[in-house]
Amino acid sequence: MFYKIAEDKLYTQNLEGLEHKGYHEGFVYLSSEVERGSPFKAVRKIPEAIAEEEEAHLRELKRDKLELCNRAFDIAINALLEQIPQSELLSWNTQEAEARAFLSSEEEEDAPMLAQLSHARGIPLKPLAQKVIEKSDAYKMASGKLIGQRQNYEKAIEQAQSQEELEQIQIIYA
Repeated sequence: MFYKIAEDKLYTQNLEGLEHKGYHEGFVYLSSEVERGSPFKAVRKIPEAIAEEEEAHLRELKRDKLELCNRAFDIAINALLEQIPQSELLSWNTQEAEARAFLSSEEEEDAPMLAQLSHARGIPLKPLAQKVIEKSDAYKMASGKLIGQRQNYEKAIEQAQSQEELEQIQIIYA
């Protein structure tokens, strides 16, 4: 296979249909039937052309691997929340803040939303606040682990120097 540049673009072609015109100072000169009579524009040092092509290919593979990593992360993180309606998720920060405030003061007015939840569910406010904190902390631990794994995979992908190194990165969230 020969590499050539034409109109500032890198092309690769096999030997069929190309006439090798020689070497000069590390350059390869090529022409074909179509190009006869036109000046040679197809010139570049072969090692540089190969390196550029390989770097572009590796960048594309890294982009694809990172996309896979992020999709797998979304699936894993969403699995933690799959049974919870989005509208309830929006109240989590309020529930946690109120639960922490109530457990510090034991004053119902520090937890108006949780007070409503406890009345609606028919359970005392204190055990409800404790359960909210327990679930919030468990989610933080689980999501923190997944986020750390994703960031570790991202770093490994960025640092990979070859396709073989990228293929060795197994993306598994647990």
